[in-house]
Amino acid sequence: MKSREEQLTWAKQRALICVDTGRFNDEEMTVLLTLAGPIDHQLRPQFLQEVAAELEVKRQAGEIGEGSVHRLARSIQRKYFTLSRRSSEGQPARRA
Repeated sequence: MKSREEQLTWAKQRALICVDTGRFNDEEMTVLLTLAGPIDHQLRPQFLQEVAAELEVKRQAGEIGEGSVHRLARSIQRKYFTLSRRSSEGQPARRA
């Protein structure tokens, strides 16, 4: 069970990503938050910001279609699992 502080942090992150981008529908937000869940809580803001930035580039290029958010977020998520694992093993985490 998450501590009260973790719950508040997670809620703040969700609010930030909604406000910062303003471009995700409910389904996309659910995908993003689900994929961000297993990532170390200290790396989640970076993950969400990276996904939002990459999606914006793709939107401007007209490359967004059904499933794009999931595919892109999933590919970025892999990098953050590696960073999370390094942090938990005591190795310095390199910035993505």
